[in-house]
Amino acid sequence: MDKFSKIQKGKKKEMDSAEKALYKGDTLSIIGYKDWEFVKEGDMVVVLPYLRDESNIILRHEWVPTYQYHYKDHNDFKSVTHFLTMLTGTVEAGESLENTVRRELYEEAGIVLSNVYEVELDRHLFLSKGNTSQYHTCILELRYNDFRLTAPKGDGSLGEKLSSSVKIGLGDLDELRTHDLITEYMLTKFKLDYLK
Repeated sequence: MDKFSKIQKGKKKEMDSAEKALYKGDTLSIIGYKDWEFVKEGDMVVVLPYLRDESNIILRHEWVPTYQYHYKDHNDFKSVTHFLTMLTGTVEAGESLENTVRRELYEEAGIVLSNVYEVELDRHLFLSKGNTSQYHTCILELRYNDFRLTAPKGDGSLGEKLSSSVKIGLGDLDELRTHDLITEYMLTKFKLDYLK
């Protein structure tokens, strides 16, 4: 037994609760804290617009280098550069969650919400145990008088320039191929809450 166990009775390792910055980038940091290493990023809103009068939802056809990297050696997805995702956006310093939702709808889908439309956020979910960022989710049921459409503004990033928003008819939802957990979660929630 001693051959496999390094634990000695009566001795405990003390956890170091001092925060150590292991890496600092433009949009994220890697932190060491209490014997864990994790990514520290800003919170994000995740928005699923439901255009009720048209029986459509809006998703992103998004250029995602992360998924491209993962699939680079998979024959079925080797040449795929765009994936269906939710509309998402990082909450900027001092910005309210509602304002982030409104800004992202405009930037990514060209949806300008009416000033009287109330944005109701649903869940606040951590991305993973290895990340401090939380997803703030909402499904927006929109009727014609709740919004107007304009050209999406974008945020000036390459990712936004290479991506677009697409309308998906409700009859096509079961045929969609998702690649990330938050997109699958939001679509499942939408089906359960709106398509009973």
